Amino acid sequence: MDMPPTPPAIGLAIVPEPFSVDPGRALVSGNPYDWEGFKILQLRGISKTAPYFHDASAPDLETVLDIYSRFILGAIPALNLPFQNPPEPGQFFNEALTPKQKAQLIAFLQVL
Repeated sequence: MDMPPTPPAIGLAIVPEPFSVDPGRALVSGNPYDWEGFKILQLRGISKTAPYFHDASAPDLETVLDIYSRFILGAIPALNLPFQNPPEPGQFFNEALTPKQKAQLIAFLQVL
């Protein structure tokens, strides 16, 4: 019985993975170097694809950016976006993006 090729010890995340249960693109391509590789969707037309997130919990891009600004971006050290901006009115958590930055990013996403 032929054994499938062993996946590489380092996947596309460039981090050693001692064990992984997600074959990613390797399941489709049969290439062991595609282990943990994924095809990422493009952002073209993103403003017309609401609701967002896997559970459709964000009805619009503004909600998505609010969540990312309050909980996600500041937790990624490589981005150098600490939670240093004061919360918007009626909110509790500091934010990584200013209201102006969020408005500019939403305008950019709507153009795509």
